[in-house]
Amino acid sequence: MTSAAGHRDRRRLGALAVVLSGGFITMLDVSIVNVALPSIERSLHAGPTQLQLIVAGYTLAFGLALVPAGRLGDVHGRRVLFVAGLAAFGLTSLGAGLASSDVQLSVCRLIQGAAAGVLNPQVAGVIQQMFKGAPRARAFGLFGGVAGLATAIGPLIGGVLIAVGGPVHGWRLVFFVNVLVAAPAAVAAARLLPSAAAQSARGDATRGPADGIGQRDGCGADGSGIGQGDGRDADGSGIGQRAGRGADGSGIGLRDGRGADGSGIGQRAGRGADGSGIGQRDGCGAGGSGTWQESGDGRGVKRAPARMDWTGVLLIGLAVVAFMAPFVLSGDRGADMLGAQRWLSLVLVAGLIPLLWWWEGRYQRRFRAAVINPALLHNSGFRYGAAVGLGFFAALTSIMLVVTLVLQRGLGYSALEAGLVVIPGSIASATASWFAGKLVLRLGRRLVVLGVAVAGIGLVATEAVLRLAPDAWVGPALALTMCITAGGSGIVVAPNQSLTLARIPRDDGGTAGAVLQVAQRVGACIGLAVVLAGFFTERASHGARIAAADALLASIAINALTLIIAIADARRAKQEDPGAGGPSGGGAGGSGP
Repeated sequence: MTSAAGHRDRRRLGALAVVLSGGFITMLDVSIVNVALPSIERSLHAGPTQLQLIVAGYTLAFGLALVPAGRLGDVHGRRVLFVAGLAAFGLTSLGAGLASSDVQLSVCRLIQGAAAGVLNPQVAGVIQQMFKGAPRARAFGLFGGVAGLATAIGPLIGGVLIAVGGPVHGWRLVFFVNVLVAAPAAVAAARLLPSAAAQSARGDATRGPADGIGQRDGCGADGSGIGQGDGRDADGSGIGQRAGRGADGSGIGLRDGRGADGSGIGQRAGRGADGSGIGQRDGCGAGGSGTWQESGDGRGVKRAPARMDWTGVLLIGLAVVAFMAPFVLSGDRGADMLGAQRWLSLVLVAGLIPLLWWWEGRYQRRFRAAVINPALLHNSGFRYGAAVGLGFFAALTSIMLVVTLVLQRGLGYSALEAGLVVIPGSIASATASWFAGKLVLRLGRRLVVLGVAVAGIGLVATEAVLRLAPDAWVGPALALTMCITAGGSGIVVAPNQSLTLARIPRDDGGTAGAVLQVAQRVGACIGLAVVLAGFFTERASHGARIAAADALLASIAINALTLIIAIADARRAKQEDPGAGGPSGGGAGGSGP
């Protein structure tokens, strides 16, 4: 390996580490606050409704920001969105730690959730952009492992910080710790992540300058990322062009700088248009990237005006808020926080969805720049993968909170002791995710089916422990059953994400990843609302353990439905590509490390 190639590989690994660190702290905040709620309650004298808003505001803003941020990252560059989101997350974490009232904390959590929603889609988008094939699967495996580890280890970290800071003000350290990660990560991201110019040119990270644009001497690269030099080029078909002559994917010859690409649009004297109608100068160009280049060295990339579908953004935001609000604003005891009229928002969703579908289809046909390209939902693999993500998160997200509530409120565990119970599960999740990243290309959707089934066994075992085990054995037994559940989660989350996004064009990688995360967030909100409502409704009459066991029956039922969807998806994948165990091709992307 040459020194330059080694440098580029180290750069890609560094960029992966940076985006994973951002994903880690945003997912950590989903679970770490759970063990801090009693400390917040004592310090700020917050009531049940305010405590629910502190948790729900983060989740709601997170889900609201995902899709617009994913599209903005695809259009204007993922680096700037990631750095901005990470900086805002760090600042709002500082503000949350300094809050003097529950209202101030709720506002900070709302903005903090929006910042997390801005940076998270860029993680999947950067992985899509910089890796392909097996390296991409491994990268998504690391992403899933980091997310699972953050969710699982959050209660332990929270417990340690509260023990250090004290039961009244220890919760402030829970937010301050984010700043220690966000500040250096933002600086590193500004240096290591691909620039907007590199993203637009879609060059291969293995060729050309360090920014990933593989173009030199008057030649460009299309979406395939194939490098070109000395007047020779290749389009996505791999057909060579020599001395200004050749063919693009349509097979139409180009001679002396003149010709037509697949759109039939003529090119003359080195200028012309690709399928997108974007002009090219001085013999340079990129297909479908939405940019034109001049000076031929790949560094002088200039962006053509890019449209942003703000009407689509508004409709998506309204639909997300209208759907999630009844679940995230359910109140600490499952009571109506906004009254019975809050459920009318679901009627609004029924009207918004067809309107959104019509608008996005119209905008895509006219400008080819819809926030959500309708082609995503025509992709059967993406539809099934999103459904599996929604169902699995609905089934699994609530178990961590329920176990924490039982241990702390039902059995008198401290925040640190409750956190220690989940340590084996966090190790199991990270280990399973690492192995899953190695197996996903070989086993494909069968691996997801296996993971959902294993998680279901863990849920049933957890329900049995809560219902039947003696009090003295509940903690150790839950540590074991949480290993099974978390191990199944590690097998599911990253492979499902990798397989779902495998055949999504790289230009839509951030948006597609954001839509998938929205499905996961919606599932999480539904699961939390259903399980918490059942838990708090029954706790007064049956006690914390039996209430939690009864509530988990809903999680078991949702997981069983998800298993049926995952099996149907595996059969679909086998019929569409009977010779492949995993995703074929994996979509366009840069080479892996």
